[in-house]
Amino acid sequence: MAVEGFTTLGLLISRPEGVQIIWPWVGAVLLAIALGSTVFLSVPLHAKMATNPTAEIGHRLVVTNWPRTIAWSLRAVVCTVMLLQYVRA
Repeated sequence: MAVEGFTTLGLLISRPEGVQIIWPWVGAVLLAIALGSTVFLSVPLHAKMATNPTAEIGHRLVVTNWPRTIAWSLRAVVCTVMLLQYVRA
């Protein structure tokens, strides 16, 4: 995740030739969603699950994985688009 953060910051600071400006920003927003839901939703639920595991907490933990899964999957699409734009430039 640290590498992902640094590379995202690098793309925002120094966008490669041919890559449209919108894509690094879309990637950054998706990264913020993934990291935010991890820190603010999943980590606290993991802590509760470690001390007092219940089916309800387990269900909530699975549900909180959806925003993360969607954000990371869309980031893969965004990265592919940026790579194709870079290669074609």
